Amino acid sequence: MTNFQITIVTPTYNRADCIEKNVYPKLRSQSNQSFKWLIVDDGSTDNTRDIVNKLKEKAEFQIEYHWKENGGKHTALNYSYQYIQTEFFLILDSDEYLYEDAVENIILKCKKYIGNSQVGALVWQKNTQNQLFSGKPFPEDEFISNQIECIVNGGIGGEHFTVFRKKIAEEYPFSVFQNEKFIPETDLWIGSSRKYKFVFFNTALGEFEYLSDGLTSAGRKLRLSNPKGCAHAANLMTLNDIKLKIRFKKSILYVAYSLWAGNTVFEIFKNSENRTLTMLTFAFGFLLVKYWTFVYRK
Repeated sequence: MTNFQITIVTPTYNRADCIEKNVYPKLRSQSNQSFKWLIVDDGSTDNTRDIVNKLKEKAEFQIEYHWKENGGKHTALNYSYQYIQTEFFLILDSDEYLYEDAVENIILKCKKYIGNSQVGALVWQKNTQNQLFSGKPFPEDEFISNQIECIVNGGIGGEHFTVFRKKIAEEYPFSVFQNEKFIPETDLWIGSSRKYKFVFFNTALGEFEYLSDGLTSAGRKLRLSNPKGCAHAANLMTLNDIKLKIRFKKSILYVAYSLWAGNTVFEIFKNSENRTLTMLTFAFGFLLVKYWTFVYRK
């Protein structure tokens, strides 16, 4: 038996300063300390290990640390699942901060939905540093839907704190492509939405800080450096449960990233989740690659 009710997973890479000065103090101030902080170090070369060992000595909650070879955030999350001992876990990046009652709120709602096997995730709003939702409000508080209907088709946008069931995350692991260290989080968020319900709460658990060298700011260049993963993620968004306008855009991106990755036309159509749409958007994807080549390979 564990003496904690929720696991907080932090994948990190060379963020020792953020771990010590930002994430840890907010966890230490939680009104409910019934959690384990699981830190997965994705091959850091800074002093993250030393900092975590120092924090372990003074923390009143459990801290568990694991180091792995660098492979990207998605591989760190895949790696973390073997160490999660609770039904639910929260993904907390090293540039995010929880409010004092966050763990209390999470545990309260997890207890409410733990017996409903159709609920795969609980989602809360995430504030920007000026205390505003990073996206639009959900249609109502404690709204039961899924990521596709509420966030994608509903046009909510923004970033959110998501608490997943461990078994759901294990059912939808992130795809890993050789020599690539980034992939959009489509496998888990969109994949699980096609089978399970999400519960959306119109309260914020905390906020995030925009880091100039973070994944969010890396933009198109990061995606062009990891085209196989981005093609895979776009491909998953071309099925008919996605709004047509979004499907069309994602199909163009699927073609473009696939071409950028060096896939043949045969491979593109063979791997396509929606071959009719791929055929309709192929020329647009080809032109987009020409544009990217002009802009990013000067």
